[in-house]
Amino acid sequence: MKKHLSKVLLAAFAVMLLSMSLLVGCGGGAPASLDGTRWEITKVSMNGVEMDARQYYQQQNAGYVAGVLEFRQGMLYSYLVDQYGEAEPMEATEYAYMNDRLYFNNVEMPVQINGNTMLIDEGGNLLTLQRR
Repeated sequence: MKKHLSKVLLAAFAVMLLSMSLLVGCGGGAPASLDGTRWEITKVSMNGVEMDARQYYQQQNAGYVAGVLEFRQGMLYSYLVDQYGEAEPMEATEYAYMNDRLYFNNVEMPVQINGNTMLIDEGGNLLTLQRR
């Protein structure tokens, strides 16, 4: 189950997937809310191996080049983007963001947000996302 969740998260963050702080207008630090923000997975680090999102998806033979997370109205939406820029919705679920932790689907993940960069620690795998 955890392995499946990792693949789903990475594949939609990178499909879940998916890797950060936002709503930065006044400096830095973590925002009070992620609502109204959109993040694209740019880098995935698994088992000490770091690769950009495109490399990750090619390795998975997924046919996608990016994963996007969108937070709106208390829901987390994840999309996979193909080489033509077409986005395929993957999942929508309620989420909570508190004390540098992201909660959804009964999973808690540490999150670091610094400006337009978000890092999500998904069970030892690290996702780097950029705010779009």
